[in-house]
Amino acid sequence: MKKTILVVIILFAGLLLNIDNYINDPGRENSIKYVEEYRSPNVYPDFISEKKVEKTIKIGVDNHLPPYSYVNDNGIVKGFYIDIMRAISIEIGVDVEVYPMPWYEVEEYLENGKIDGALAMSIENENTSIILSDYLLKSSKAIFVRKNNRYIVNLEDLRNVKIAVHKGNISPYLSEYLDADNITFIENQQQGIQMLMNGKVDAFIGDKLSGFYTIQKWKQENFIKVVGDPINEESYGIALLKEDEELRDLFNIGYRIVKDNGTYDKIYKKWFGETFNNSYVIIIKRILYVLGILLILVVIIILFVLRWNTSLKKEVQKRTKQLSIANKQLLYQKEQLESNDRFKEEILNSLLSGIVTLNRNKIITFINLKGIDILKLLGKDIIGKSFDETIFIEFFKALKLTKVLNEGKFYRGQEIEIKQNKGIKTFNCNLYPLKDKNENINGAILNFRDISQEKKIKAELSRKDKMRALGLMVAGLAHEIRNPLTSIKTFVDLIPQKIDNPTFKNKFMEIVPNEINRLNNLITDLLEYSKPRGYNPEEIYIKEMFNSILILFSKNFKDKCVSTTIKIDDDHKVFADKPQIKQVFINLILNSIDSISNGGIIKIYSKKINDNTHIIIEDNGKGIAKKDLDKIMDPFFTTKNSGTGLGLFICYQIVQENNGDINIESKIDQGTKVRIILPNRRI
Repeated sequence: MKKTILVVIILFAGLLLNIDNYINDPGRENSIKYVEEYRSPNVYPDFISEKKVEKTIKIGVDNHLPPYSYVNDNGIVKGFYIDIMRAISIEIGVDVEVYPMPWYEVEEYLENGKIDGALAMSIENENTSIILSDYLLKSSKAIFVRKNNRYIVNLEDLRNVKIAVHKGNISPYLSEYLDADNITFIENQQQGIQMLMNGKVDAFIGDKLSGFYTIQKWKQENFIKVVGDPINEESYGIALLKEDEELRDLFNIGYRIVKDNGTYDKIYKKWFGETFNNSYVIIIKRILYVLGILLILVVIIILFVLRWNTSLKKEVQKRTKQLSIANKQLLYQKEQLESNDRFKEEILNSLLSGIVTLNRNKIITFINLKGIDILKLLGKDIIGKSFDETIFIEFFKALKLTKVLNEGKFYRGQEIEIKQNKGIKTFNCNLYPLKDKNENINGAILNFRDISQEKKIKAELSRKDKMRALGLMVAGLAHEIRNPLTSIKTFVDLIPQKIDNPTFKNKFMEIVPNEINRLNNLITDLLEYSKPRGYNPEEIYIKEMFNSILILFSKNFKDKCVSTTIKIDDDHKVFADKPQIKQVFINLILNSIDSISNGGIIKIYSKKINDNTHIIIEDNGKGIAKKDLDKIMDPFFTTKNSGTGLGLFICYQIVQENNGDINIESKIDQGTKVRIILPNRRI
């Protein structure tokens, strides 16, 4: 039975191949040709004879548009259009002479009567003085770029790049996408391809088939490519003057004859390697040929199946064994993955900070044990819920979760206060996007820890550091208080003797109130510095503040023979909390005094740069070692025997809270320069 089926299939395949030979039989072809001739209009010969043209028709063509029309190295005009024109002229008995020239001159020559026709012009040409024949060919333009170009993929990418365009070939549609200042007009396709090869332009817009022809001829396939969709597919025909309608009709008849007799297909195949002939004969030939091959393949496959049928069971058994081994390996890999997941989870659970992860839908997917412990939660009641149903809504309100998930932004070192158990807790939070290997955002991770106690300790240490600075100031303040008191006492002692002296009375009324105001200002500054206050930013005139601060250290300057210079404009100001910034300046001046030996100098000056004011405190003290510069802002780091290591740390924190920054430059035995940058207007 199987052999009978195979014999039938083989005979049917042979019949199909024989049908193909039948279609190719010359007698059959003559029969078809006869039918085609019979179906063609009988009026063609009479019309050609009646409209016979005696003069030579001058036809203008593009001299540099291979493979359509071009002049070769021997000066001979060649190309697809040239061969078509010659075939038509032979069929209609018209003498045609071809004149090659730059394309932008062809239409001008036609309108001026220097030539009788133009080959080939777009059917969509809007020139009312010109008529066109039936189209000879459809073609489109394309964007050519260098192979390594990655930023031009379509018409929208041509803005702001250098482009070469065939002169006279920019349509209104194309001009919408081009920047006129970046267009270089070229005489022919080859010039555009050459400019692209030399890097003089980023892209070249020209005829697609002509471009391919030039690229292949110059062997540039590995260096130039076409991008984007075809542009402006157009039909091209023979252009004649409006009064030459009869000549146009004659050319149309010649064109139909060369189409019907197969000459057109042969010429097309010669220049482009394929034919437009879609007649049923060729279609049937190809279908039958493919069917014959498919049937032969089916026979081969059946023979192969029959031959290997017996060995298939053995192969199946072998594969089954291999699958069993592979299944064991997969199970082992699954166990390893589960083990790795448990290991990662144990690592996260061992951290001292809380960890929470969410997916893109803002659903909580994981929380570690520390996070549960910090917030006194039940893990099973959290995982799988939306963040806005849990306590984490308080975190994400401040941290703007939407920007993290949509824009990839992150928040680091954020302090958030949350009400919990009838009290307020402060958390330090970091929020980052979670990304896959392709950098796509698929969630977010929140890292948080309770810093309430740490913040209290820091505040207490800051207060102690402030008190230490206050104690040093008080020692110098005693000297400042003594001076006005001495003046007041002197006047009081002289009252009995000079009570009636007018000069004495005037001096008394002038000096004593001034000295009392001076004492009052000193005490007021001391109280302002020492008492705790909330954050209250205001305009502060720097020079005025330093004048009041330096008075407090006059004894310290005198004891160490330190000289000070202030170069601050009266209008230089900052916008910050006055007591806080005063504490910063006092701490920095104390540091300068501590670092200076006898006879040192402290310079204080300021600069206004855009919306910020830079205050510089510079001394010529012992300086700071280079290895310590990166650590001096760290809490509890100090190079002093009796220091707490909090002075500069607190200064840095205060400046940061006031939207500023602080920079320190220092060299051993040369001195230190501290730059405080603060805004000079409300932010």
